Amino acid sequence: MIKCLITQPNSDKVTSYLFHFGKEILKEIYPIKIQFMNLEGEKVNKNNVESYLKKQDPKIVLFNGHGDDWTICGYKDKDLIMMNENEDLLKEKIVYSLSCSSAAKLGQSAVLKGTKAFIGYSDSFMIYTDSEREATPLKDSIAASFLKSSNKLSISLLNGKSANESSEKSKEEFQKETKKYLTGRLFEGSERIAMALLWNMDNQVVLGDPEAKIE
Repeated sequence: MIKCLITQPNSDKVTSYLFHFGKEILKEIYPIKIQFMNLEGEKVNKNNVESYLKKQDPKIVLFNGHGDDWTICGYKDKDLIMMNENEDLLKEKIVYSLSCSSAAKLGQSAVLKGTKAFIGYSDSFMIYTDSEREATPLKDSIAASFLKSSNKLSISLLNGKSANESSEKSKEEFQKETKKYLTGRLFEGSERIAMALLWNMDNQVVLGDPEAKIE
C-alpha cells in the first residue's frame, strides 16, 4: 500500500477551487492500493503536516494552496514547508506542489536535501474562473481547464507513472485546453485564458529524479 498525503486548506476562493477539484483525485480507481491521508481546512497546519510526514512516511505528497519561492502555505496562508527550515521532511518522497513559485527555490532546496522528485511551478500558477460559477466550482468549465490539467499530473503519479511522464501528461492536457480557447467558440477573454494555460504549462518543472515513481 502506498501512502499519499494531500493538503486542501479551503480558506479562500482559490483554495476552494483547489479543494473541490482535488476531491476528484480521490475518486479515481488506481492499480496500486492508495491510502489517502487527506488534511482539509484548518487541519492544514504546520504541526499536522510535520507530524504526518514524520510518522506516516507518505511516498507521495500533494500540496494545494498558496506559496512563493521559499514557502508552501496551508490554511489561511500559514506556513507549512519553508526553505532552510523543514523541507528535509520531504526526503525520499515524490512531491507535487500546486503552489505558486514553490519550485523556484524551495523545490530545489528540497531535492538537495533528499526529495526524490519535486514537481511544481517556477513562477505563479495562473487560473481564471467563471464569476457565475464560483458557488459551484465543479461546474466552472473555465477553471476546469486549469485544474483538470493539474489533476492529470497527480492521477498519473498515483497510477505509477514517473515524475517526468506525469508532468508530460499534464502539459499535454494544458496544450489541449489551450487550443480550445484559440480555435473553438471564441469569447471576450479567450485569448487571456489560453495564454494563462500556456504560462502554467511552460512554468511546470520536474526537479530531482525524472524517473522517480511509486512501486
